[in-house]
Amino acid sequence: MKATRCGTRATSIISKPKQLGQQDPTVYDWAETDFSLYSGAHIGILGALVEETNVESILRLNLQATQFFNEHTLPSYLLYNPFDEAKVVEYVVTSDEPVDLYNSITNERIFSDVSDNADIEIDRMQLS
Repeated sequence: MKATRCGTRATSIISKPKQLGQQDPTVYDWAETDFSLYSGAHIGILGALVEETNVESILRLNLQATQFFNEHTLPSYLLYNPFDEAKVVEYVVTSDEPVDLYNSITNERIFSDVSDNADIEIDRMQLS
């Protein structure tokens, strides 16, 4: 039995497995953390960032989900339209208070004092 200390769990007492299919890097001493390319450790980060919208293939990405040290930021989301035509996405407000919706690309306020849902038109994909 071997006790290890790593980044994602405090301690682990595991006997070395006799099968080659188990790829825990802390057991085999080739890494100091649980994070590996073959584990699902990063799927929680992705789950915190990505939300579905009412339009298939347009996702709402939470830009503040991984900002742990900045407590005084406004909620920020990224909506990207991969289509060749404009699409209307329903933006669901998750705040208890009314919010303003702002387009940081065009520097324009889209809506003010939204307390429920808002339909946002996203222009077609443009490459420059």
